[in-house]
Amino acid sequence: MAALEDEGFITQPHTSAGRVPTDKGYRLFVDRLTQVKPMSTAERRAIASFLDGAVDVDDVVQRSVRLLSQLTRQVAVVQYPTLSNSTVRHVELVSLTPTRLLAVLILSTGRVEQRLVELDTEVSDDGLVELRTTLNSAVSGSLIADAVTALGSTAQPCARSSPRPAGWSPPWCARPCPIIGRTGASQ
Repeated sequence: MAALEDEGFITQPHTSAGRVPTDKGYRLFVDRLTQVKPMSTAERRAIASFLDGAVDVDDVVQRSVRLLSQLTRQVAVVQYPTLSNSTVRHVELVSLTPTRLLAVLILSTGRVEQRLVELDTEVSDDGLVELRTTLNSAVSGSLIADAVTALGSTAQPCARSSPRPAGWSPPWCARPCPIIGRTGASQ
């Protein structure tokens, strides 16, 4: 016990407590777990086929937790990272029709959100590229809540960034907020 404590694998939180593993101790345990009982080819195949039909990250997590519970015959619990601590990694826009976009929001946690956005007016391919660039520069690296706020203020800067007549604003400038706003509000 003293050697494990000296190496940083276990700790005693207070004098009347027992010893508990540290992060380093858990990591060692997990890394060596397959050496205790390596998975058989059948087990590997079963896991692969179990996860094969997963359609998104949520489905993979649900299937993984179910499989873990079945394999260990124990209760398995998963906790997602809080969405409020997630940052926006990238926003992608796909034109479905001239007035309908598919907005894909990729978060730092690996979560991917998709929303259909209806526009009041048509957006050209160049306008879509400009919108994508404006959105990404406004929100990439921002927390979700900050991204919603940043999107609310993109209408004025995007109108000024283009060499257009005074007062002109691209048709999409007034409506970027629903792209991330719905995602932030839904969590």
